[in-house]
Amino acid sequence: GGGGGGGGGGSGGGRRRTGTDTGTGTGPGSRWVKSSRQGSPVTVSSVQPIPLHQAIDGVVHRIPSTGGDDSSCMFFTRFKQSSQTFRYVGGTAEHLWAYCDGEDRAVALTGDYKGTSRSPAIYRVEDSSEVGGDDSTTTSTYYLLFISDRHDGGDGTWIPGTLNLWAVPLPTQEEMYSIPYSEVDGEAGHMPKKMPRPFQLTSVNCEHDGMSLMEYSVDQAQNNLILRIGADLHIVGGKEVVKLLVRGGRRLHDIDEGRDDDKDDGVEMQGERKSTTNPAKDKSAKMDEKANKGKKKKRKKGNDDVSHRDGTGNGLPLSSAAMPKGAASSTFVSSSPARALPISIMSDLQNLHERLLPITHPTFVQLLDNIDAYKTPYGTVSALVTIRGQAWINPVIPDLDSFYIYKGGGMNMPPRRYRVAPGSTTGGMTRIMLAVQVPQPDKYTRTSLILATDPLSTTAELAFYLVETLADSTPAFADVSDLPRPILGGHLNGGSVKHGGLGSIKVGSLTVSPCGRRVAWTDTDGRICAMALPNLGDYWSTNATESQAAAPSEYTVLPQENENGQPMVGIEAELSWSPGGRYLAIEHSARNQFAVISVADLGEILTSNNTTNDDEDKGEKHDEEEDDAEEDWSIKVGRIVQATIDRFNSVDAYWGRTAFDMKTDEAAGAAGNSQVLPTATTLYYLTDRDVVLSGGVSSPWGSRAPGPHFEKNKCVYALPLVVDNGETSDSDKESDAQVAKKVFGGPYAGGGASELVMLRESVLEDIEEMKEEADEDTNGLKDAGSDADKGEGEGEGEEISNRRRTKAKALATSQPRTSPASSKEAEKSTEDGESNEGEHGDAEARGGLAKDVPAVPLLFPVDVHISFGSKADSSFSFARRAYRMSNIPKASYLGIVSQLNDDPALILLEKGESGSPLVKIFSIDDFPSDGVEPMPVEPKVPGMTVVTAGVTTSRHHLYFIYKMPGKVRTKIVSNDAASLISLLVKDDMFTKNIVDNSAWALSIWPSLEYQQMYDDAWRLLRDYFYDAGMTSIDWDEVYKRYLPLVGRCAKREELDDVLRQMASELSALHVFVYGGEYNLPLHEDESLELANEVASLGATVRRSDEWSGYVVTSLPERDPDFNLMDGKAIYSPLSHDVLKMSGQRGLEVGDVVIGVNGESVINVPSIHMLLRGMAGKSVRLEVLRVKSGPSPLLSRSRRVRTVTRRAAEGGDDAADDDAEDTEDTDHATPEPLIVVPLSPSDASNLRYTAWEWRTRQAVKQLSSQAGFSAGYIHLRDMSGTKAVDAFVRGFYPDYDKQALIVDVRHNHGGNIDSWLLDVLQRRAWMYWQGRATNITNGGLGWDEQFAFRGHVVVLIDEKTSSDGEGFSRGVSELGLGKLVGTRTWGGGIWLSSDNKLVDGGIASAPEIGTYNKNFGWGLGIENMGVDPDVWVDNDPHQTYGGRDAQLEKAISVLKEWLEEEPVVLPQRPGRHRDMSVREESKGCAAK
Repeated sequence: GGGGGGGGGGSGGGRRRTGTDTGTGTGPGSRWVKSSRQGSPVTVSSVQPIPLHQAIDGVVHRIPSTGGDDSSCMFFTRFKQSSQTFRYVGGTAEHLWAYCDGEDRAVALTGDYKGTSRSPAIYRVEDSSEVGGDDSTTTSTYYLLFISDRHDGGDGTWIPGTLNLWAVPLPTQEEMYSIPYSEVDGEAGHMPKKMPRPFQLTSVNCEHDGMSLMEYSVDQAQNNLILRIGADLHIVGGKEVVKLLVRGGRRLHDIDEGRDDDKDDGVEMQGERKSTTNPAKDKSAKMDEKANKGKKKKRKKGNDDVSHRDGTGNGLPLSSAAMPKGAASSTFVSSSPARALPISIMSDLQNLHERLLPITHPTFVQLLDNIDAYKTPYGTVSALVTIRGQAWINPVIPDLDSFYIYKGGGMNMPPRRYRVAPGSTTGGMTRIMLAVQVPQPDKYTRTSLILATDPLSTTAELAFYLVETLADSTPAFADVSDLPRPILGGHLNGGSVKHGGLGSIKVGSLTVSPCGRRVAWTDTDGRICAMALPNLGDYWSTNATESQAAAPSEYTVLPQENENGQPMVGIEAELSWSPGGRYLAIEHSARNQFAVISVADLGEILTSNNTTNDDEDKGEKHDEEEDDAEEDWSIKVGRIVQATIDRFNSVDAYWGRTAFDMKTDEAAGAAGNSQVLPTATTLYYLTDRDVVLSGGVSSPWGSRAPGPHFEKNKCVYALPLVVDNGETSDSDKESDAQVAKKVFGGPYAGGGASELVMLRESVLEDIEEMKEEADEDTNGLKDAGSDADKGEGEGEGEEISNRRRTKAKALATSQPRTSPASSKEAEKSTEDGESNEGEHGDAEARGGLAKDVPAVPLLFPVDVHISFGSKADSSFSFARRAYRMSNIPKASYLGIVSQLNDDPALILLEKGESGSPLVKIFSIDDFPSDGVEPMPVEPKVPGMTVVTAGVTTSRHHLYFIYKMPGKVRTKIVSNDAASLISLLVKDDMFTKNIVDNSAWALSIWPSLEYQQMYDDAWRLLRDYFYDAGMTSIDWDEVYKRYLPLVGRCAKREELDDVLRQMASELSALHVFVYGGEYNLPLHEDESLELANEVASLGATVRRSDEWSGYVVTSLPERDPDFNLMDGKAIYSPLSHDVLKMSGQRGLEVGDVVIGVNGESVINVPSIHMLLRGMAGKSVRLEVLRVKSGPSPLLSRSRRVRTVTRRAAEGGDDAADDDAEDTEDTDHATPEPLIVVPLSPSDASNLRYTAWEWRTRQAVKQLSSQAGFSAGYIHLRDMSGTKAVDAFVRGFYPDYDKQALIVDVRHNHGGNIDSWLLDVLQRRAWMYWQGRATNITNGGLGWDEQFAFRGHVVVLIDEKTSSDGEGFSRGVSELGLGKLVGTRTWGGGIWLSSDNKLVDGGIASAPEIGTYNKNFGWGLGIENMGVDPDVWVDNDPHQTYGGRDAQLEKAISVLKEWLEEEPVVLPQRPGRHRDMSVREESKGCAAK
């Protein structure tokens, strides 16, 4: 709510709220309305606008005038600060203004302070004194009360502090208007003071632990003050208020001491006249001396109870000697004048009851955080769903068409949905940020890794938990006395990164390796972190109880650079694990801001003998010491190699295989175990390196300076992770896969190259035979004297040759995948920069086995040993191995979803023409072909669109979320070719393998959730704020300050109030509290919202009892030269431009609307009642064409009836004609009019567009009168295509003018400032002249094309915000123009608004600071605003009347500028060069 209150003491004044109107004045604003019938009930016809633009909060009071006539004066604030910011001194800081009837302007009252002065109210102090006998005199002294955060700086200046209640003797009209007003000296801080220096009435910050006074009210019956501090209302009794005012103002005190008020008041006014109290006080100064002495004694006694506090809250004595000079009355406060009101409310507090939030089809997409899936031990598939801070297990229904609805009798029991976390009575206690399934070989257990806020942490610190998710498991966080213990973070070692804690994880970055043994994430401090997960078998046995729990896990922070020197900052990084968890692909920004991919080697994972669960079930044990020596999942950071070049963007890495790899595995008899992921040998990624110029723009010639535009298309590249070094290794040690790869050659050895396969085979055979012969000679195995031995040897050689030939040609049957018993020997150190391609490594890399290595069944995926090459390779040989998948067409791909586990097919998401994703499956032909066949996924459900698609953590399942009319469906598909074809491609109606989301609701306990959201908001602000040091604010103290208020919150809106106060302590702009789930009256029901939406006729109308209707007072006129404005053709429904298309005539100002759809508008409280729900629908109006005149057809009909009547009556023609004319003039006949009203948003847009058009016309007229040409551009914001269109519409048609006004008043910000500045920085340096064309008749003009050669003025005001301010500062810093107007909003820190709370609400955090050499941090914008070069304010009263003083000043500035520096076109250089043949060269020397 707002602040302030009505006047006290009966006649003190009344408070008025405001309505909005933009029909007059400069741009969007607001104005007051008041009743013109004092003492009568307020009706629509009795409400009249107060002639003020930008007036939103205040009080109306009648002030005595020394001239004898009282006048009505209004004390108000002009605008409301939008950002939640304490100690704010930017452009929209509230100031007190006043306007009195009959004056030509309003006046600023608090121009001596740039901070907040708001919520004015008037308080009357009555004083009755005996003056001889029984006669008594009653006088009144009036005070102006207001809330301000000012504090005395000790040197006579004000500094911002906390909000308190202040007072000042109410100035008279003469005092406010006696000092001349100067537009040049009118800025806050330069404005003439219109009232004495105020004094402080409260010291809320000292008495309430640093809190501020948020609002107050004056109890008109008892003259009490009601203060809202925190969650309580406090009362200051009327007598205490009087004491504070009288003693604080020292009025009666000075009289008692016999001092002259004008001389010793301690307050100086600008100008000759010093401040006095009002005339009533002067009269009281002549009271009876004896009575005054008695009062004097009483007041002196009371002085001991009055204290003075400075801005820091230190108590000071009341004596004037302790006060700054000239500020004696500035900070008088009472020690504790207020007491809390003991308010009791009898209520069931329904907003604190358990909420059951239904998960409907629309809300599922809105609230969904993550989805994972796994196969249960009993053969079904379940989905692990993270939704709105909770984790659930939802069953997957095989076929909706054949799904039997349970009808009792115990038959066909439906599958079960159950909670993972939290429980049914603890919903809201914790926020489940993310739940992912941890892949594991154990066939009988399922475990989820949960990232959640820790209820045991006082500030909702994030923590990792391991939670069982099988059907017989108990929900986590279900019992407050038995909460799970985190493995990292939370109450164990959470907190800010600066203080050694876990910080705030970027939830979308968190990824678990497909092997289930490692996890990685990024955080808001830009770190990239990795952690080994506990061995689940050991974890569940050692963490049975809290006392047995192991110490928190340790995590590793990766280096901030890769080995090529490129930065690796985790703010926007994307992470992807290799199947075996050894390597981490990191997508990050290079120093030049291009996206690159680096691959980090985090150390081989050693598992103790890869024992199977079956072995354990049989009781087979291994030596414990041997296990301890081999079991090692910890992170060991090795090389971090750049895998892509920084000359283009490369994104979305995916670990996969090629058809060539699958063929060689098949030939080597290693087809694999479907339960374990195959080894990845290729890193696929998307890149824009091969994109070309698009849009048909090939040169800068043409209207609007066409610029190059590049498609956002990407293509698919493949990076081989292992390469054959070309050396011939020992044949006996080569694996089957190695031999097969040598025979097949490369990944695409088909077509014309297939004939080489046989040649390679023959060569290999010859090489092998020669090597065998050489081995026999070396080992002395060949005996020349023994024919028998010789024959045996020849037979053996032939056998070996046949074996090699068989390996290359024959396809072995499928065998279980195997792995070395230990891979320690396989890994060679890469720290020295050497390649890690050892013998055993090559064997493992190629999916085969080294000779004589015993094999055991594989439990986890195996990673290759990547051939990185030399360390810090400046030639990027590793990255440049990549090749393009040329048969996959380039397109606007959003990401690589997956590759099938048993097929090289790739699944991608592509951005469709409508903006919705499209699922694209590219089937890759079998080796050796390089063919690719697109397989479209085209469901036959009308209106069906893709929401998203992805692969599960284990990569054994895919999920696809589709939206269709009235429903949303999530499909889970096994990641294999057969399932994809049968369950996705051929499932036209999308009914198979669907996640059950029916009849589902979340249980939420508001009181628990309010606490969690407060903690969460505080933590997110701490970890997202651009300065980790919190700009020296004691953020922990802020948390404690507002924490007690959370328990007082009885509904969501009250929590917002607490969050606003807490977030405001950052004293930064771009802090907004909004969103969330509120108990709205229309329940977000679209049909109810439309039914209650009040449509608009696109005109300003005034109720008229005289005409029994509504008189049209203005019709907004928009730019007639453009049909579409910001993408819409919006006209006033009553305008002729619209109605002429249907054969009707538009209305004019002065015409009257008397009926809507057959009902009289005068018989309802307001015409708007008849327009509810009518936006976009035809409405029949009954109108009186008082101004526009009757329609011709109606006039003709009237004449025919008149002639007929005259003929029947035999009347005189001339007399009848005169009577007819009189009748037509005096009595308008109702006419029907069919119109289509606008929605409220379109109506607002129309009024804004009309103001833009009026302002542009004014620029053209005023500049023409001043003798120069000028262009005009208005930018409402800096966001997207609409802002770009607005600039293009305004700039290019007027680029050749002498001056340009860029109007960024009311600009809401965005991000296109750099583009605008780039255009304005163009300079003309050459000119073109053709035979008939030149720079004055439409020729080519000059180069640089469309460079603006004139002078630029930028109009700014207090609502110029964010990027509008950045543009303004850029114009000033780059010397492109001058700034005219008032100080801007003050938002110099950028944000992304992604620190959302669990219910979608937010307390936004300023995240990206700005600086430069001249201004330092914040560019002189943050919490200050951009100061104009020429200050001029639009007076609220004059602006209401239509004047735009800022625009007038801009024209004046440009005129003077052009007189000093004329802008003229260059003169032609003169005659062209003489290229004729000179006479002396005509001689012919040769004869």
